[in-house]
Amino acid sequence: MLLTQRFSDELKKLAGYELGRGCHPDNGMGRLADKLPMDAWMEVNVAQRCAGNYLEALTQIIVFMLISGLFAPIPVACVGVVYLIARQIYTSGFKGSKGPGGRVYGFGPIALSQFGLFLSSVFFGLRMTGLLDSLGL
Repeated sequence: MLLTQRFSDELKKLAGYELGRGCHPDNGMGRLADKLPMDAWMEVNVAQRCAGNYLEALTQIIVFMLISGLFAPIPVACVGVVYLIARQIYTSGFKGSKGPGGRVYGFGPIALSQFGLFLSSVFFGLRMTGLLDSLGL
């Protein structure tokens, strides 16, 4: 609340939007952020959010790719490349002039590749255990 009141006009002028309700834009850098001009503050916090968002999904992507890659290495590698490119588009969009709204172009391919890798790892995992054979699939 205090941050929103203090920087509201400056943030609105710089980014074109205000902080949303429940946002936590200063992830533990309050003392440092006080010393930064608003544009540098925005750059640091957006970069930190982009990195955090990437790391949040990295473990599951690696696990899904390892499981699925045992059975279909070439298609899984291709999906991995799509995921990396979409992640870069997502990050570039977030850092661009549209702010958080610019993420939309990378979100679709990211979600599809994550979901596809999840489904393929479940399928190949069940196939590896023999459950699919016992069901006649």
